[in-house]
Amino acid sequence: MNENELLEAMPEGMAKRLVREMQSIAWRQQTMLFMGGALHIVAAVMSGKLQTPNGITTSMISIMVADTGKGKEPIIKVAKKAYQSVFKTKLIHGRIKSAQEMTKTAIDGLGRQNYVIDEVVGLFGCLESKEIYHRDIGPNLLKMITGDQLEASPEDVKSAKKDLVKELKTINDHIKKFSGDERQRLDFEIDREEIKAKLDWINKGCNGVEINLLGATQHFTLKKIVNENNIASGLVGRSLMVYSPTVTPPKTKPQKVTLNESVFIDLCKLRTEKKLEFSQEAKKRMDELDRYYDSIVDEIGVMGAIVIRKTEMIERLAALVAIDSGFIDVSHIEWANDFLTAQERVTASELNVAQYFEGNGKLDKLEVNDALAARVGNILEKKGKPLAWGQVVQNAEKQKEFRIASKAWAANKPTYSEQKAFFNEPFNRQQWASARLCDLIIKRGIELGLFEHTPSPTGRGLGSVSIVKK
Repeated sequence: MNENELLEAMPEGMAKRLVREMQSIAWRQQTMLFMGGALHIVAAVMSGKLQTPNGITTSMISIMVADTGKGKEPIIKVAKKAYQSVFKTKLIHGRIKSAQEMTKTAIDGLGRQNYVIDEVVGLFGCLESKEIYHRDIGPNLLKMITGDQLEASPEDVKSAKKDLVKELKTINDHIKKFSGDERQRLDFEIDREEIKAKLDWINKGCNGVEINLLGATQHFTLKKIVNENNIASGLVGRSLMVYSPTVTPPKTKPQKVTLNESVFIDLCKLRTEKKLEFSQEAKKRMDELDRYYDSIVDEIGVMGAIVIRKTEMIERLAALVAIDSGFIDVSHIEWANDFLTAQERVTASELNVAQYFEGNGKLDKLEVNDALAARVGNILEKKGKPLAWGQVVQNAEKQKEFRIASKAWAANKPTYSEQKAFFNEPFNRQQWASARLCDLIIKRGIELGLFEHTPSPTGRGLGSVSIVKK
């Protein structure tokens, strides 16, 4: 399903209302990103409050992938508005400098951590750092996403507690000696109660941790995030990766400038204790999907580390779109599965390229062709309608690695006669003279029934191509 079909099929509820808010203030309609952003916002708001049938937490890392200036801004704007409405400004954080800082952030929020990070590539880059302040960030993120207890060294907790005790003593001294404005005295007393609450949370074992990280990155930096190390560690599998189309949506005038306050009032009301159960049909469908994905994990290489956790993410997303209805139906399951499958196709395409060019030639030429075919299919599926043949080639080769592969192929390009023997409907001499590797991939996909070809009505050029919907 393409992004427009996914939005149409998206169950009505708070998540879809947030998508519409983003659409109404957007200069570019990045529908796929808006759906991912809306899901994340509902997850953050419901962290610690929503129970899924199998106890999956709504703590989540979500990464929106789009180039700069291509339409991520409405997501950030709506997220900040939502967090300010529900949690207040001080609980929104813009970076993670160290594992020690994560501990302090968790204590300050009594377990709740909401991050909105405009560019996360630096964060993922430091996960492989050997610096003492960086090396525990990745493990801490993973543990807090899957559990509800603070993962921190005893030294960090002890240090944080020592600082709080010192701060409490200072405030108590101020209150004892205070003789000024009564309003200032009240502020001191509020600060004192907040510090006492933090100390109490530490003394009770630092339970009830909720972490939600909404981040963004660009397509050209994506390989620093989507690579074998991060997939094998479980970080990518536990993250919601959402991709913008390779073809930038046209710029259009927003419907409005200000957001609808009633949506955020309703969002605040939504944050109450909720336990969702599966309908009988939904439970049956979840069991089917669980068996299916478990049966293929050993057949799909490193992507197995993502697919093995897919039903967990399906349950989480299904709960987020079902939250207004009070139970999870099969329609919620199917939508969550379709949405995740659309993202995984892009992840797989990006990973194949990274494996070949960064892994010292792990894949052979046939697998490079498969990776390029997957990329072409992804471009056409995202477009959702016929695209000029030349534009498909141009978009596919925007990525440097594919341009390198194309040049390597051109150095040993088959002869005109050889390609005539290979294709049922070969290129003519003029077309073959300028043909690139991607042209062959598209031609082969057409003959295999993967892509549909519409000849040019004028007879000039190669016409247009679209994906065959199954």
